[in-house]
Amino acid sequence: MGVSVERLYALWGLLALVPMIVLGEVRYRVIVKSCAAFSSFQKEGFYAMRRFMLCIRLRSFCFAFAWCMLVFAYAGISWGTVAVPVQKSGNTVAMVFDISYSMTAPDGPGGVTRLEAASRYARMLLPSLRGNFMCAVIAKGEGVTAVPVTDDSMAVRQVLEHLSPVMMSAPGSSVGKGIKAALRAFPRQMSRYGTVWVFTDGEESDGALQGALADAQSYGVPVVIIGFGSERESEILAGDGKTRVKTALRADRIKKTIAAVKKSRRYGTLPGNAQERDGLLQYVNAADTGSALAVLKSLRNADSGMVQSSFENERIRRHGLFTGLAVAALCLGVVLSEFDLRNVRRKLRAGMAGTGALIVLLCTSCSVRAGDSRRVLESAWAWRQGNYHRATAGFLRTEEHAAGRNDRDMMQYAQYGLAVTYLMQGEEDAAFQRLQNIAPDAPERVLFAALYNSGIIAYHRGNYGDAASFFRQALSLDNTSSDAKLNLELSLEQRALSQAAAQKSNAPQPLQGNNEKASPESSAIFARIREDEQKRWKNQQQALPPSSEADY
Repeated sequence: MGVSVERLYALWGLLALVPMIVLGEVRYRVIVKSCAAFSSFQKEGFYAMRRFMLCIRLRSFCFAFAWCMLVFAYAGISWGTVAVPVQKSGNTVAMVFDISYSMTAPDGPGGVTRLEAASRYARMLLPSLRGNFMCAVIAKGEGVTAVPVTDDSMAVRQVLEHLSPVMMSAPGSSVGKGIKAALRAFPRQMSRYGTVWVFTDGEESDGALQGALADAQSYGVPVVIIGFGSERESEILAGDGKTRVKTALRADRIKKTIAAVKKSRRYGTLPGNAQERDGLLQYVNAADTGSALAVLKSLRNADSGMVQSSFENERIRRHGLFTGLAVAALCLGVVLSEFDLRNVRRKLRAGMAGTGALIVLLCTSCSVRAGDSRRVLESAWAWRQGNYHRATAGFLRTEEHAAGRNDRDMMQYAQYGLAVTYLMQGEEDAAFQRLQNIAPDAPERVLFAALYNSGIIAYHRGNYGDAASFFRQALSLDNTSSDAKLNLELSLEQRALSQAAAQKSNAPQPLQGNNEKASPESSAIFARIREDEQKRWKNQQQALPPSSEADY
C-alpha cells in the first residue's frame, strides 16, 4: 500500500509548531511564576495548580495535533486504490519499439532484420488506426517518447522508417521501461481507451517487464506483446562492435512473465471478470497467420463509436479523514480545558465519547439519499474546476446508487450531470443521448436545462427546426429565459435562410449578359434592402448579452 503526497511542500507547515510550542511554554511559565508569588496559593492551591498544568498541557497537545491533521489534509495524502467507473470512446494506441541490438538479427521474413520486420508490421497496422490517436515510444536501455499522442499517422510513419539502435545511446535492453514510458505518454484523465503494443523479441537485460506489466494492469491498460524473429539462436555483434552474442525470440520467457503477472494477488483485485482480465495481457507471434487481426482485437469499442463504461483504479484521498480528526482534536481540547477536570477519568471518557459521536456524524451520511446528494455536489464542483474525469465518475456512481433504490429524481440529476460533462468534452452524441433519457416528469429545472442544451446541440448540427422546437419547449417551462428566446429567434432565422437558399438553388436562374446593367429602380430597391438589413443586424447585435456564446 503506497502512500502518495499531492502537495509535498505543504508539509513545511509542520514547522509552524515550533514557534507555537515555544510561545505557549513561555506564556505558561510566566503564568505559573505569577501565581507562585502568592504564599496563599503556595499553601492552599497546590491541587488547583496541578489541574491548571494538566489543562494547559492537554489543550496544547490537542491543538498541535489538530494543526498537524489540517496540514496533512491540505497536503493531499492518499493511499489505497478504488475502482471508479469512467466512460470512454475511441482508442489511443502507444506503440513501443524495442530498438536494442538484438533486434538487428537477420532472422525476419525474407531475411530482413527483426527491427525492419517490426517497422513493416507497424506500418501495415497504421491504416486500421484511422480515426484513433496514437504515439510512438522507443525502448533500449531507457524508454523515450518519440512521437507524443496525436492523430497524425504520418508523424508515426516517419519514425517507423528510421528505426535504428543508434537512435539511443543508453546501453542494454529494457522493454519494461518502454512500457512505463508509454503509460506516462497517455494524457491524464483522457476520454479514450489506452492500449499498448510492444514490438520486441523478448530480450531484456534488467528484468523490468513483469513490474511494467503489473503497472499497466493496475491502470486497466491492455498490453499486447508482438514477438519478432526466430526461436533458433543466431549470433550478432553487440553495441561495442566487438563482442558476439547469441539472441533469439524469447517467446517462452514472455509467456512465463505474463503468467506470473496473472497469478499475482494484485492482478486478482482488478475490476471485471476473469475473462476480461485475461484479455488485458496477450502475446502474439508476428509470424503466425492472423496475428494482425488478434492485435487489432485489443482495441476496445473501435467499431461502434459509442461511449461505454469501464473502470480505472484511482487512489483514495484521505483529506476527509484528516479534517475530521482535526475538528475532533479541537473539540477535545476545548472540552478538556474549559471544564472541571477533578475527575479526570470521567471527563476523559465523556470527552472521548462526544468526540467519537462527532466523528461518526462527520464520517457518515444521515441517509443514503443525503450521500448521493453530497456526491452530486462534489461532482458538480469537479465539473466547475474542469476535472471532467472525476465529475463523470461521481455522476455515474450516483446514477448506479439511485437506480438501485429506484430514486427517479436523483437519476435525472445524474443523467443531466453526465450530459453536460460529455458536452464540455466535445462528445455531443453521448451528451444528446443522455439528455433524451431524461424523463418528462423530471424536476422542472432539470427538464428546462435538458431541453435548452438539446437545442444547443441541434443548432450546432444544423438542425435548426429541431433546435427551435427544443427552445419552444424550454420556454413553455420558463418563459423568462432571455437566452432561450434569443436562441429561438436565431434558430427560426437560420431555418428561414436555409430554406430560402435551398429554394434559390433549385429555382432556374435567368441568363443575363455580362454588359447588362440593372435599371435605376432595381438599384434603388436593392440599396433600400441592404440598408434595412444593416439596421436590423445592428439592432440584433445591440440586443445580445455581453457573452453571446452558448452557455452549457
